[in-house]
Amino acid sequence: MEEIKKWLLLGCLLWTLNGVAQNHWIPNSHQFPMNMNVIAVLEVNGIEQSNEMLELGVFCGDECRGSCILQYFDEPLDRYMLFLTAYGAEGDPFLFRLYDHLTQQELDFVSGNTMTYHTNALIGDLMEPYVFSFIAGNCTVSVAADPDQLGEVTGGGSCLCGTYCTVSASPLGGSVFLGWTLNDDTLATASSYSFNAVADLLLTAHFASPEYSVTVSASPSEGGTVDGGGAYALGATCRVTAMPNEGYLFESWTEEGVVVSEEPDYSFEVQSDRELVAVFKVEDSPEYFEIAVEVLPAEGGSVVGAGFYEEGSECTLSVDLNENYLFVNWTENGVEVSADRIYSFVVTEPRSLVAHVLFYSELPDSSEKAVLYPNPSHGWVWLKDVAALHEEPFVVYDILGNQVLTTFDNPMNLSGLEAGVYYVKIQGGSARKLVLSR
Repeated sequence: MEEIKKWLLLGCLLWTLNGVAQNHWIPNSHQFPMNMNVIAVLEVNGIEQSNEMLELGVFCGDECRGSCILQYFDEPLDRYMLFLTAYGAEGDPFLFRLYDHLTQQELDFVSGNTMTYHTNALIGDLMEPYVFSFIAGNCTVSVAADPDQLGEVTGGGSCLCGTYCTVSASPLGGSVFLGWTLNDDTLATASSYSFNAVADLLLTAHFASPEYSVTVSASPSEGGTVDGGGAYALGATCRVTAMPNEGYLFESWTEEGVVVSEEPDYSFEVQSDRELVAVFKVEDSPEYFEIAVEVLPAEGGSVVGAGFYEEGSECTLSVDLNENYLFVNWTENGVEVSADRIYSFVVTEPRSLVAHVLFYSELPDSSEKAVLYPNPSHGWVWLKDVAALHEEPFVVYDILGNQVLTTFDNPMNLSGLEAGVYYVKIQGGSARKLVLSR
């Protein structure tokens, strides 16, 4: 008996709390000084309910005389029960209704119970509770996945009201199940959700892509700044960027020491956690080399193009000849490097070049000294009064000072040259003017 009183007091406390905080129907308890109590269970279509969203209301006509919400009680009861306090006057007739807090509607169920008010009456007990019974038709439980590409849902359908219904959710492709909702209110966070279905419902299973962490860092840390790290959903596009500080150059993005991109702007689809390192290197200052030149003899002309050049760049030198001078060649450390008046090369080191030029004097063709004949010529030219065994070759230059032919032959075959004015250097350093015609 003492155990029964303890549970009755606990039930009364829960009725009071529910009436203040949760109940849909609130009776005017001050209107009637006396009351009666009922300890009961709730059945719908003969199925005992375990649904804490159901509220039982007792009415005299349209006036609420009491209400309570189905509550679960642990051992030794292990049962969902109603502890109802009803207010009234002796002999008042009572009828009963049901309200569903899940769908926030009064249920159009038919009550199988009637009751008459008696002051201080206690109907039912913990061992043999009174049974409130309702009759109803079928209801439909619909299920949906949000978003549907991230998960599948099963269960639901049409069932007899009061039936125990189970719906299940299965994530796809590594997605994460978040919970079941009804009208944006969370019902359960477990993927499998069971309940007594008493009304039409549309339950939504919510899924989300898993999040992965992308961390970015700079090596060395003073080499530059990095951006783009953070949490990303599976399949999202992540874009990381690296910006070198002054004096540094970006080299690559690496992961576990392996180069994954040589571009400072790197985008990829997120499939897992990643730790990316932007590698920077110290920027090498460009090295410059001096290209020094001189003309020998100095009075023979001037050089264009001398100066300092960045390593790897191209240098082009040319000789502007003074009057009565011919270009001979370019030398470096006494070794000929080019016979062209315009000389180009890639700068890889300092160089000191000498442009050699030749002074010539024009003597009349009737001179007793070395004479070219015939002059003008059509191709073959003889040098008169020149030693047969001369030690130096004859060198032929065009009007611009470019060397076009070198030979020891006398006579010389100049038939391969274009018509024009040429100069022939002979033994002793002097030159003679020659006109070729066709």
